[in-house]
Amino acid sequence: MNKVRVAIPAWVIERKIMVVYLDINEEFSKEFSDVMQMAPEKKFYEFVAKHVNAYLQEGMMPPTEIAPAIINLVDDYKAGRSMTLRAGDYISLQNYLRKGK
Repeated sequence: MNKVRVAIPAWVIERKIMVVYLDINEEFSKEFSDVMQMAPEKKFYEFVAKHVNAYLQEGMMPPTEIAPAIINLVDDYKAGRSMTLRAGDYISLQNYLRKGK
């Protein structure tokens, strides 16, 4: 694994992550559009940055519950793509944060 020498700050991750939502239908979008546009708190991005950087720089595997989400983001970053946080990954990260781990 190629290690990244410079840490990715949380604010960079906040601007690079695109959260993908499943748009079921037009009526759903109208009813819940304000919910779908909410951004995660700063604490969320700091948490993600911590685990992304630990994986990139030290090869440290994230906790099992969030490993797929972090590895998906790292894969996007390494490939030069927008870091896309899939809905399921977002949910697993938020659940992990709520548990206070």
